[in-house]
Amino acid sequence: MQTEHILNTGARPTRLTPRAAFSTARSLLVIAALGAVVAAVGSFQAVTEAGPETLVVEIWRLAGYLLFSGLFALLAYRPVHYAGVWELVIANKLALTVAALIYAGGADGAREVALVDGVLTAVLLTAYLLSRGWQAWSTTSRPKEMAGTRSTTVRAPWRVRFFGRLLGSLLEVGIPLGPNRLVTIPGRKSGLPRTTPLAVIDVGGRRWVWAPWGEVNWVKNLRAAGRATLTNGEKREEVTATELNRAEREDFFRNVLGPKARSIPLGDLFIRIADGVDVNRPAEAADARRVFELHATN
Repeated sequence: MQTEHILNTGARPTRLTPRAAFSTARSLLVIAALGAVVAAVGSFQAVTEAGPETLVVEIWRLAGYLLFSGLFALLAYRPVHYAGVWELVIANKLALTVAALIYAGGADGAREVALVDGVLTAVLLTAYLLSRGWQAWSTTSRPKEMAGTRSTTVRAPWRVRFFGRLLGSLLEVGIPLGPNRLVTIPGRKSGLPRTTPLAVIDVGGRRWVWAPWGEVNWVKNLRAAGRATLTNGEKREEVTATELNRAEREDFFRNVLGPKARSIPLGDLFIRIADGVDVNRPAEAADARRVFELHATN
């Protein structure tokens, strides 16, 4: 009995708060920037001592160190501000690591490059996850919750709109795409049908649609109309929609979307990167998103 008590009350793994995680990520980036500056200083000396055969290569190397020291400094200053910079920097370092590993047995200095860029890749990936660097793609489109008011209409990021059109085209010709459906809603002003491809979350016989970007047009249309038509190939279904309040949204992320995403390999990571939503933080996820439960009319 005593052993069971110790096990139940033993120390639990600590979890970084968002603020601490963000600060840790910035510290890692500062260290990376300082390391690049030190490398640039050493490279400058190599440039001054280089002969005609290696001068261009040494200048190229120096320029690379200076460039990356600047990129790391920018990311440390604003980790979720520069869309695409994170991904390009990580891809570059990862590619150099892989190339160095491939040629480690036959190229001078390849093992050192693999070690240095491999460690740097790990540092950057850690900082990327801690700071949620993927949110840089949505900082200009992310809705803000206003006390007692609805936020103004926002637009999803360009990549979401682009792939949405692509998904819509594939669904229109009858190609099945998992939980995605064509959702047709009367326009709140014109009354004309507006069709949007959305993922319908189906769990335990209940269905929901949700908007990672908040007050987009289809959300306002569905709120006003209260009904929609779901199209899946040749099948069409009329449904009504009920919008969830703040507490219900949190319950949705905690008990519906979170478990469903985690049941799929890398599902929660996909939602985190594609939609900028961490389903493992349901209270935070519920703040500025919109969720509707769908009900069959027959």
